[in-house]
Amino acid sequence: METRYKELEILIKKFTRPIPDTEEYNKRLEEELELIAQLGYAKHFLRVREILDLTKDIPHITRGSAGSSLICYLMEISDIDPVAERIPLSRFMNPKRDDLPDIDLDFPHWQQETVMNRIFRRWPGQSARVSNYVTYKEKSAIREAAKRFGAKGRLKRNFKLEEVVPEFVDDAKRLANKLLGKKRCISKHCGGILIFDRAVPKSLINGENQILLDKYEIEDLEHFKIDILANRGLSQLWEISQQHINDYPEYDD
Repeated sequence: METRYKELEILIKKFTRPIPDTEEYNKRLEEELELIAQLGYAKHFLRVREILDLTKDIPHITRGSAGSSLICYLMEISDIDPVAERIPLSRFMNPKRDDLPDIDLDFPHWQQETVMNRIFRRWPGQSARVSNYVTYKEKSAIREAAKRFGAKGRLKRNFKLEEVVPEFVDDAKRLANKLLGKKRCISKHCGGILIFDRAVPKSLINGENQILLDKYEIEDLEHFKIDILANRGLSQLWEISQQHINDYPEYDD
């Protein structure tokens, strides 16, 4: 716990917005700090802030439940004041939640790769893209079974196994059932990034700096995933005006 409280001190030093001195704000801040210390989350907030320090020249918005956190607001991770907006904390972080809270960052779509490359340069050998497992669904399982039992050429849509492998139809159906839910191939997660405290085992990384774990395995291992997401709406807004999102009026026609 001593280490966790030291991390809290560092966290508080990263506050860049003033804290209104009212009972409501003080109570909310105390609640969040106690939870972060209890659950050991301080380093995750600091890591996100470090990423945003690397990308100060690129606009971002924070997606989802991180807008429920006053600490995210005070650290300028998000631009939502959850106290003023009456947003409860529990959707983002609570002691009964059995997984890590998500802090998802949206960047203009054409800058997503730039942000990821800066992260990889900042943490070489310690950072990687998350994988996404593509599994067999009913149609893809039937198609794969048909090919394995000798179906030739391009199979038409909604074909029947009886039509393409009539002599092996029962075996093909059994194989299709076995394939359901099994791993078909590995692709890249749309934006998930992992940053480790030490070097990632080389056996887990492929040539494209992609870790061979999906988001569910990462949750099971209690690693903290950060989503670096591409937002075309933010791209369009940035093309219209490069002023900070907070400089727009609250109600902007």
